[in-house]
Amino acid sequence: PVKALEDSVAGLRQLARRYPYMDLDRVGIIGCDGIAGPVYGLLQHPDFYKTGVMGALEDARFQPASIAEMYEGLKSQADNYVAEDLAASLQGNLLLMHGMLDAATPVAATFRLIDALQKANQDFDLLLLPNDGHEISGYAMRRTWDYLVFHLLGQDPPPEFELITGYELL
Repeated sequence: PVKALEDSVAGLRQLARRYPYMDLDRVGIIGCDGIAGPVYGLLQHPDFYKTGVMGALEDARFQPASIAEMYEGLKSQADNYVAEDLAASLQGNLLLMHGMLDAATPVAATFRLIDALQKANQDFDLLLLPNDGHEISGYAMRRTWDYLVFHLLGQDPPPEFELITGYELL
């Protein structure tokens, strides 16, 4: 589980007390590059996070041992992947995205979560990017913003909006 989410939720609640115009009934969370915050945000804090977009879900079982053990310690065969165990508790809107050519974060972790969500009869959205690797394409970024606008603001985003992410400027 992502323990940093406790701090994020507490921090946003403190900010909302200071800035009453903040609407805590419409909080979204995005993450990419293996950071599983959106998945755990929706699974562990369904009363707080309403919408999440996850790009490239990471699972330490599919990473080189030198990376996973450095951050998470040694795992035994009995250790379960918590997101799969919590799949039945999903509330809110979840968009999973993954580049099929991602060599840094294998797509197997996203597929395992998809399988767990299906077995739990949970609704979610999925965007597989057949020619994308680990980087976030402009298309994926636009779809992220479209998802947040639609589910948190209740508005249709502009069709085929051209979002400039910075990658195009390189």
